[in-house]
Amino acid sequence: MPNSLGTSMPAILNFNSHAVRNIQPKIRLREACDLIAQATSQAEFIQSIALTAEADKELVLEPRQVTGLYYSLQDLVDRLRKAEILIDKLRI
Repeated sequence: MPNSLGTSMPAILNFNSHAVRNIQPKIRLREACDLIAQATSQAEFIQSIALTAEADKELVLEPRQVTGLYYSLQDLVDRLRKAEILIDKLRI
């Protein structure tokens, strides 16, 4: 039975689900780009810390700093892996 738009309800539902499917890849790609940008910022920050040490001296970290560096690097890797998964879902 046609509605006020002259289309049947299943056609409208079908159109909406098609529109959602078309939006999903864009959302995934945007999320992947955001994750990569965040990971890049983290890597640049970590690099800036490492570059503050004098060229002829070691970079010495205290135990708490090593722990923080470990978790920062793990978070960076996790972001990159999540971005990779999102991008892989877009490949045909």
